[in-house]
Amino acid sequence: MKPIINYCQENGIVVEAYSSLAPITTYPGGPVDIPITAAALRLGITPTQVIFLWVRAKGAVIVTTTSNKERMKEYLAVNDLPPTSLTHEEIAAIDHAGANGPPPGPGPSQSEFTSFLSSSSSSSFHLSPLSRILSSLSSWSSPSPPKDASLDVDLEKSPLVLPLPPSYPTTTQTPPMRHPPTKITLVGVITILLLSITSILGIVLVLGGLLC
Repeated sequence: MKPIINYCQENGIVVEAYSSLAPITTYPGGPVDIPITAAALRLGITPTQVIFLWVRAKGAVIVTTTSNKERMKEYLAVNDLPPTSLTHEEIAAIDHAGANGPPPGPGPSQSEFTSFLSSSSSSSFHLSPLSRILSSLSSWSSPSPPKDASLDVDLEKSPLVLPLPPSYPTTTQTPPMRHPPTKITLVGVITILLLSITSILGIVLVLGGLLC
């Protein structure tokens, strides 16, 4: 990190410290509290101001998003303190405690996006967008049949056969007729599925062209 900060200082680049207040806001009670509190008592300032001084001594700045007036006054008051307010021993103590503190959160080296990429084990994730669409459409239009499925269609249990209304007159009970699917029926179903997939792909391509 030191070579990067030195390079930025030589080329007029400002370095922003990432989540510098986390040791006393997100992880209170950690090892960093001891040297920060000791320096704050010696200088008569707040622990937050000590962190600001430490970041400044390391050659970086803190960009705050607070809208609290009192906190803003506390932060701006650091400008009135000498840059050498912290001793070398205090800076080294904070460095050592920070190295032994809680692990850092997602940052430039481990963002939530890269963590998601590394944890993703789906093979379709690495496909192109169009390939993923085709894969999804294929899984929707042709679901895999259960292991015990047969070619015979039970008309009584088929979801395509509507139940008879209660008042429907019946005089005789005949066993249901079972007909195996004909080639014409299978060809018709496949044709309808292909037309549906083609229509969806056409809509996707048109939308993609409009967005581009």
